Amino acid sequence: MKKRVIKLTESQLNEIIKRVISEQTYPSAEQSKFHREEADRLMKGTKPAEGGKYCFTKEKLVKTIENVGSQYLKLYRIKSGETLGKYQNMTDQKNFIISVNNLCDLKNPKGFRAGDVIAVDFKPSH
Repeated sequence: MKKRVIKLTESQLNEIIKRVISEQTYPSAEQSKFHREEADRLMKGTKPAEGGKYCFTKEKLVKTIENVGSQYLKLYRIKSGETLGKYQNMTDQKNFIISVNNLCDLKNPKGFRAGDVIAVDFKPSH
């Protein structure tokens, strides 16, 4: 394919840039549907134990999938005797665990309960 030189005015270039940024910032309906389906798939695969709960809302999980992608996201059901430190040591994204799992008071040892489900991000921090 032959490369061509094209001329753009500054206003045309600004419009192209705005459109690209808008498309990246606001997912299309198709992307939103995919993110919701991924959230459903993750939540269906890892459910809280009896008396447990998800430490995040579905909306928070969908937004997280939009931001980091589902390939880096994993849900874990907390087992008896486990600590927050165990999960923080599994990832480079230490603050992520507390910010995404905002329905559980994970900073408080009593807020980290067996049977609850947390989201952990394994995206490398580079």
